[in-house]
Order: sequence, then structure tokens, then C-alpha cells
Amino acid sequence: MLGLLQPGVMIVDGESHHLKRYERYPSLLAFAVTDNLDKEGEVLFKKLLDRHSRNFYPPMYKAEVFQTDEHKDAIRERITKSISEITLGNRSR
Repeated sequence: MLGLLQPGVMIVDGESHHLKRYERYPSLLAFAVTDNLDKEGEVLFKKLLDRHSRNFYPPMYKAEVFQTDEHKDAIRERITKSISEITLGNRSR
């Protein structure tokens, strides 16, 4: 994803961030799959996406964590909902 950004950096709230290369950027949607879902790991994964979003300028971002034994229909429903939220959110901007 670094190819979406300029090689230089700027300081934002005391942090270095890459410069924008384009005026608009895609939304980020990240999924994780785990055998052992724990709240700490889920929070960490979502925080990681939050931190990346600060440097990649997406209009929206969302992270979801699934367990490997979660029913396929439930996973499909959550993925569909996540995609819908990202898509509808982008239309309002």
C-alpha cells in the first residue's frame, strides 16, 4: 500500500505520516481468522487497522475477527454487512 503514498513524510500530531499521492483513497476492510478468539487479540487487530488508517487516508475503515469454527452463514452475513457499511458510507461522502 505504500505505493499509494509519496516517499516524503509530514508530522501529524507528533507522528510521521507519508504524504498523500492522490486526492482520494479507497476504504480499508480487514478480516482476521483465528482458532482462539480472545478479546485482547481482537482489540489489538482493530487498533492495528486504526493505526494504519491514519497513514493511508481511507474515507472509512472496518476490521472484523472471525473464529474458524464460526458457522459459514454467520461469517457470510457479517462480511456482507461490513461491505455494505463501507460501500454506503462512501456514497455519503
